[in-house]
Amino acid sequence: MSKLIDRLNQIAKGGAQPIGFRAASGRTKSSPLLLIAVAGSDGGAVKEAREHASAILFNSAAAAKLASEAGDLPWGVYIGADGGNIDKLKSKGCDFIVFNADDAPVSLLSDEGMGRMVELTPGIADGLARSASQLPVDAVLVGGEPALSVKRLLVCQHMSNMVGKPLIARASADMSDDELRELWETGISGIAVDIAGDSGKKLVSLKETIDRLPASRRKRGGKPDVSLPYPVVDDSDIDMEEEE
Repeated sequence: MSKLIDRLNQIAKGGAQPIGFRAASGRTKSSPLLLIAVAGSDGGAVKEAREHASAILFNSAAAAKLASEAGDLPWGVYIGADGGNIDKLKSKGCDFIVFNADDAPVSLLSDEGMGRMVELTPGIADGLARSASQLPVDAVLVGGEPALSVKRLLVCQHMSNMVGKPLIARASADMSDDELRELWETGISGIAVDIAGDSGKKLVSLKETIDRLPASRRKRGGKPDVSLPYPVVDDSDIDMEEEE
């Protein structure tokens, strides 16, 4: 099992509590949101991610040449339309792969050696988005513009309502505390943030904000109640039955 996917599943299920007889006061708080650093061929960026992020996503197979610098941090690769050299990545310790639903080859769905994350664009039809829960993928990445807006929140909330998989959203490293809180409230389990070699302070700020998130999300409006019509009873039929 992919380390990243395992942690995402724990968060999606409400967080995993340590098992055993250790006192509750000695338990460490599990993170309510994973910070995935998206890096290119920048050794400085990988160093910052190793120190402050939960995982590293290399934005291309070429960038994955820096994977040896990731240390013990789970790392993955964004796979293009060519499908990449999956066997080579696996042999290097790749933990997960990410691919776009629009152009990814179907062969990526048949490889069970790594975690599989499909990126869905915000404009995808609802029926196709729901189908992600029936495909052999482990998580869904909400693509599109990472800058947060009300529309972006609506997109993430909509995806969260439809997709029965752990959800990650592309986000900006410049998010404020309030923005990150609102994004987290939509139901996502992680954020994917583009970084560079000078992103250390931003990652530290994001990590501190994540650590300040409450133990549970606010309860928002659920599914609307479905009103069924009452059967219409003919009073004359009842009167006739009583007379008989």
